[in-house]
Amino acid sequence: DDTPTAEWQNTGEEDLYPGYRKLRFGSGVVISDSGQVVSLRQFVTTPEGALADLVAIETQDGRHNLGRIVGVEPTLNLAVLEFVPLSQRYPPKFVPATIGDSDSMRVGYWGIALGDPSGPEKAFSWGLMSALPERRCYQDDMGATYMVVSSPKVHPEAYGGPLVNIRGEVVGIMTPRLVESAVYSGFEYALPINIVLPVYNGISVEKSTRSPWLGISVLEMVALRKPERFRSLTRPRVGVYIDNVFDPSPAASAGLRIGDFVVRLNGKVLSSVFGFQEQLYLAGIGRRASLEVFRNGEVLHLEVTVEERPEAARPH
Repeated sequence: DDTPTAEWQNTGEEDLYPGYRKLRFGSGVVISDSGQVVSLRQFVTTPEGALADLVAIETQDGRHNLGRIVGVEPTLNLAVLEFVPLSQRYPPKFVPATIGDSDSMRVGYWGIALGDPSGPEKAFSWGLMSALPERRCYQDDMGATYMVVSSPKVHPEAYGGPLVNIRGEVVGIMTPRLVESAVYSGFEYALPINIVLPVYNGISVEKSTRSPWLGISVLEMVALRKPERFRSLTRPRVGVYIDNVFDPSPAASAGLRIGDFVVRLNGKVLSSVFGFQEQLYLAGIGRRASLEVFRNGEVLHLEVTVEERPEAARPH
């Protein structure tokens, strides 16, 4: 019978899923017309770190829907979920969020954190942008990629929910503080939506559950304009600049160096850090990737194997 029942819609979670126990509650953002949701990996993993066997998604109308895990990103603590329709006549009701531009935010702008903890209450808090990301690449320095909001005091189960601007556009995903403390610091963190989207795009295609890694961190061309040491640098018209290479790493084994520019990855022209990170996910762990590299006016063609990020290379 494809008629929705009162039991499915209105009873407690314990009765909805016999044989399962509740692990965690968290918030998320419907990000696509197809019903895909961005949330946090911490909400869909067991205490042992395995992915949960069952995910339930409650929509704003109070309906409980089965969901499946599309993929996760351990380094960024991101998860991509999607609704599992149980009936063609009564599909899940969802409205995708309006996505904004996190690069448009400035210190002093209002940021509004939204979430849906367990129970009937909703989470709503606001504050001022206190600090903006210092860089777009999280491969080396995770802390420098976050937006910092002063005094929103986010409910623990509202993490994974959106940070929106005053127009209601999603500009970030709220995440727990980088360093846990018994004393509330008065600041909360959000991962910029401009970093989330290319990672989401890669995960939704590759269904990845691990972090792909080459062992480099990169900067965009615009970041090379001001520092004096970059002024005499010979550079290509497009590409991303390598500002750090881990050793050992796939990049080091392939011969990549600090000061190189990666112009293409698997034939795709790179014009931004976001594009680099999206192509890294699409390349896939365990696969060979071709690189077009610009070095001191010469073009090199290298191959590198994408690996899973080792624990020793986790950014902080």
